[in-house]
Amino acid sequence: MMNAEKQTGASRFLFVHVNEWATIDSPDTIPISQGYALAGLRKQGYPGTILGDYKGSPLSPRLFRETLLNERPSVLGFSVYEENINRVRVWARYAKYILPEILVVLGGPQITFMPALALHHFSEADILCRGEAETVLPALGRALDRQRPLTEVPGITFLDGERTIDTPPAHVVEDLDELPSPYLDDIIDPAGKTRVILLTSRGCTSPCTFCYTTRASGKKVRFHSTARVIAEIKHLRQKGITDFWFADPNFAYSRKRLVELAENIIDHCPGITFWCQTRYNLIDGDLLSLLKKAGVHTIAFGLESADPDVLKKINKGLDPEKLSAVIAQVQGAGITVELFSLFGLPGESFAQAQKTLDYVKASKVSIGGNSISQQLHLFFGIPMLDDPGSHGIVPTLITKPAYQSLCRDFATDSMTADEIEQMSIIWRLNREDFAENLATGTGLFEVAGFITSHLDAVACRPETDMMLSRIYLALEEYEAAHGCLARLAEKFAGNPEVEKFLARPITCYTFKRRGVAAPGCRII
Repeated sequence: MMNAEKQTGASRFLFVHVNEWATIDSPDTIPISQGYALAGLRKQGYPGTILGDYKGSPLSPRLFRETLLNERPSVLGFSVYEENINRVRVWARYAKYILPEILVVLGGPQITFMPALALHHFSEADILCRGEAETVLPALGRALDRQRPLTEVPGITFLDGERTIDTPPAHVVEDLDELPSPYLDDIIDPAGKTRVILLTSRGCTSPCTFCYTTRASGKKVRFHSTARVIAEIKHLRQKGITDFWFADPNFAYSRKRLVELAENIIDHCPGITFWCQTRYNLIDGDLLSLLKKAGVHTIAFGLESADPDVLKKINKGLDPEKLSAVIAQVQGAGITVELFSLFGLPGESFAQAQKTLDYVKASKVSIGGNSISQQLHLFFGIPMLDDPGSHGIVPTLITKPAYQSLCRDFATDSMTADEIEQMSIIWRLNREDFAENLATGTGLFEVAGFITSHLDAVACRPETDMMLSRIYLALEEYEAAHGCLARLAEKFAGNPEVEKFLARPITCYTFKRRGVAAPGCRII
């Protein structure tokens, strides 16, 4: 915690972390970015508070109002994503009603490349934070305290009447250890969490055309030292946390650093477990053994597409066949594999999109967690949007406010919007929760209802009738089950998965009394 004598800043800060899709026990509800920002502010003498608005534990208007009136913050900050931006608008509007003079600052991935015009459409917002909050917000506090113009604050965009002003870029801290830790400074309370998010680095250098991270980081990766990471793990272990989520976009930037971190975890933090992502071409027997000893339980790999031609079009350097061998190796070591994938990619046909799903299933990767595929999201700043037409992207003809990106409202020259929606439904059909329902015999009516209500979309997949036949057999609807089995034999002849399914014993019978056994008869 910050010493009282350092609390010299007159300006106060309030943050609201809006994640209405995650429950309070999820690591997704950890306000890691706002925690870093507040730690940086407190280091320079500025007090602040973070409130959370989560699924199952929403922020109440009463608590928000009381916090505004009691703390009288000068600045209200939000981390903005495409999925929470409208909710952010509601809270910002309410704050302006309670404290008309409050400055509303928007930061986060949706803001870095958001057009300045957005401020004309998002009337509740005053400032777009383009740089890292640990640098920008203390500078904003100093300008407010000294009654200096906002033009002296680097890394922001704001309105001067009808004119938008972009200030020069903010200073970038090269050594991340200069930024105070939201955990070591007890900014973030991990109580109630089963896993905690940790960032050991920032940035990426990969040239993928579907992601803005490389551009936002200036094609650089910056690091926390291993000592800093170990200190945070030890601190959190004392609070009862033993499972960690290393969420940096380039956790495995170098094999040397990965080995160093794993060895330090083994030496100084034995007994913890963790999730991480890495590049498949780094994996070999020695590294896998080391990561296993350090406590890894899940390794995620970026797949995006299983089709080599599609991968070339998005600058994704990956060999699906070599990745398959690595997946088998990792699973053979008793480690769970997750695969990031997308559909609706440039140049990807409906058949190629299905190929990715088949690849994931053939790899025996459960379609849950990070392995649940989603449509390509076209956010502000991704290279594809520099010239969408050259990537075959066909935007949907709808009017959007300037603060909303194209996101999912598009087709491509190789997939219609209906086909993209169809792929979303097909992936949903294959998710692990439906598989669990079938295995346990629970929720069968819900699964059957989903399939039958989307039958036109999923009829092209063999799993449709395989799932329906299992449900009908369980419900003793034998005629309906027979129809499913007949369609499988007719439509998917030669499919190994279908042949295996049809060859298995199928239990169904009706009872009819044929007579009474006489004494001495044997019943077989």
